Amino acid sequence: MGVPDVRVYVTGAAGSGVTTLGRALARVLDIAHVDCDDHYWMPTDPPYTTKRPAVARVPLIRAALGEAGWVLTGSFDGWGDPLIDRVDLIVFLSTPHAVRMARLADRERQRFGDRILPDGDMHGIHCSFMDWAAGYENPAFNGRNRARHEAWLAVQRAPLLRLDGDRPPDTLVAATRQALGALPGVAIHPRFSPKGRTAMDETEGWRHMKFAPRDGTRILVTVRASEQGAADVDVAHWARGDQFGAEGWRSADSHPGQIIGYAEPELKCWMPLPKAGSAARPTPWEEGEELFGSGI
Repeated sequence: MGVPDVRVYVTGAAGSGVTTLGRALARVLDIAHVDCDDHYWMPTDPPYTTKRPAVARVPLIRAALGEAGWVLTGSFDGWGDPLIDRVDLIVFLSTPHAVRMARLADRERQRFGDRILPDGDMHGIHCSFMDWAAGYENPAFNGRNRARHEAWLAVQRAPLLRLDGDRPPDTLVAATRQALGALPGVAIHPRFSPKGRTAMDETEGWRHMKFAPRDGTRILVTVRASEQGAADVDVAHWARGDQFGAEGWRSADSHPGQIIGYAEPELKCWMPLPKAGSAARPTPWEEGEELFGSGI
């Protein structure tokens, strides 16, 4: 039996660890990870001020997921139901209120720094977001809340796995993999691992950008040839939108005063950074060279 196209949807309240689990699970299984928030909001500065219409965001998310296996994270409260019509497993994380709120406060400080202080340009946005997140456990809250989430879960046909979001990510990944392995006709194997190693351990060969990690991990990328020069290899990472620039791929040479960003079409493929003491940086991908994983 070949490697299945496993599809997992991870959901829960803000700060429950949904995105963290989704990224870790996708990395272990070597499948794509997409977060709803990456397409829910229009790219603005300050961020999170303009919602993208559902009729536009659903096709964007579907295109990002692709046809192979994937992990989708976030909460779409009904508007994204068509995205999971063939999902293999729904994972619901339940995390104590105090833990969630502490995580969110820390995340906001790390992402936006002084911008969320009382005299910052994002203070109002930050306060509104924290108030919204705090209302999740209140069934009377006029927004996404636990009662509404449970009602939605109750009518889903896919298998449901409930996990404690306060547990370590590695423990949650192991529990999810065990649940997937117990499903009829599903065998869990990492992709791109002809020698039995996972993608981030396997350092041989270029891979499709579709499966590149978007959690801040530094990777090698082939930058396509352009009018400015021949194809080249650079060290890059996926950065969320912040005070220094918009969300997207950034060169490791970037610094607050000069952000070197790459648009998606500029990057052909990726591979993990070689371990210390290993061979020199590889040459750029060349036409005809094999790319591991599903084709695009």
